[in-house]
Amino acid sequence: MAPFYESDTVEIKAEQSYGERLRSVCFYYDITKECYPWKEPEVYLPPLFSVWKETEKELIPLFRSRKTMQVTSNMIRMTALCIDALFWMNKKELIELYDLATQTDSLGLKPANIKERIMFILTKPNSYHSFTQLRMLMQEIEKCYARSKVIQRK
Repeated sequence: MAPFYESDTVEIKAEQSYGERLRSVCFYYDITKECYPWKEPEVYLPPLFSVWKETEKELIPLFRSRKTMQVTSNMIRMTALCIDALFWMNKKELIELYDLATQTDSLGLKPANIKERIMFILTKPNSYHSFTQLRMLMQEIEKCYARSKVIQRK
């Protein structure tokens, strides 16, 4: 489904690590069911946040030097990562992208205006404003996740 995939097939390298798969293939674990990150978010979300932070560091200089055409693919993949983080944090499997708006309505933990913000990012992934929005969303999702862990411990 566009913008995440431009064809019906995706080439996957067998020797990739968890982090490399997150970085290179949108929704890999939702599609393959190789593992179930939504069942154990405490195991799978911290590395996901690390992948985001590494990619964020790569994107900053590209936006600063206005090389916006070079950021599109990373922005789309990181938006997919953001969507995965949102669902996995809620211990929910992402079933389909066609009905993302309805699926996000049912989530208990989520940043405000999540649907509109994701659609904004996907509309212009090479825009600096989209990057800023994605950064804020990832920060808010990480905070929501941390808050939920603290509440679970009590």
